[in-house]
Amino acid sequence: MRAPLARLVPICALGILIAIGLTLNGVIEQDPAYHNFADQRGYFGLPRFFDVISNVPFLVVGLLGMWAAQKRLVPGPRRIYWLTFFTGVALVAFGSGYYHVEPNNGTLVWDRLPMTIAFMALFTLIIDERLGLRAGKVAFPNLVGLGLTSVLVWHFGGGDLRLYGFVQFFPLLAMPLMIWLFPTSIETRGRMRVFGFAMVAYGAAKVLEATDEQVFDTLGWLSGHSLKHLAAAAATWFLYRMMCLEPEGPASV
Repeated sequence: MRAPLARLVPICALGILIAIGLTLNGVIEQDPAYHNFADQRGYFGLPRFFDVISNVPFLVVGLLGMWAAQKRLVPGPRRIYWLTFFTGVALVAFGSGYYHVEPNNGTLVWDRLPMTIAFMALFTLIIDERLGLRAGKVAFPNLVGLGLTSVLVWHFGGGDLRLYGFVQFFPLLAMPLMIWLFPTSIETRGRMRVFGFAMVAYGAAKVLEATDEQVFDTLGWLSGHSLKHLAAAAATWFLYRMMCLEPEGPASV
């Protein structure tokens, strides 16, 4: 499948605008207050208990997705992309759990590395599906490499989050745009509806993350950040369902 070049213009323009905006903004450093989560309660010797254990669903969905990808999908690039995505999801459980035991910039690295692996693998899947097999093969190592580099640049390169911000926000906006601009033969109402649910759940996770303290003050027993983990895990569950709706064969030519 060859992508009409003219349809790529809005996506490229979006990436350029985000890059220019981040560049003009200047250095973006990690706010130390980010580590001050609302729920500091510890149980069974585990600090920030609910922020830690709310990562367990990532491990469950990750392992389930890895197993299903091996069983359902024929060997090939899409199986590799889905396996990479769900491996990243499973590793988030350990990275985020470790971070929440002792929140600081050093432990945050282990939270962000697997997240970028999963996010870039998902972006590759959309590229492969919408732009073709060759585009996916080229994108995969470069996107995963860019994601990992963005975390390492932040951690070892003076604490600048701009590249990481680009890796986070450009794919989030580019994927729905790409789906709209490039219809595909494997697109079904059910499949795209499930993808939409995943995006809504992820959006809810970002809102809950930003309202951590307010949610905790309102509920009194669970914080916004703990619920953010559950909402983000729900997003990965919907993506698992999306994978299960794929034809059991090559998706692109």
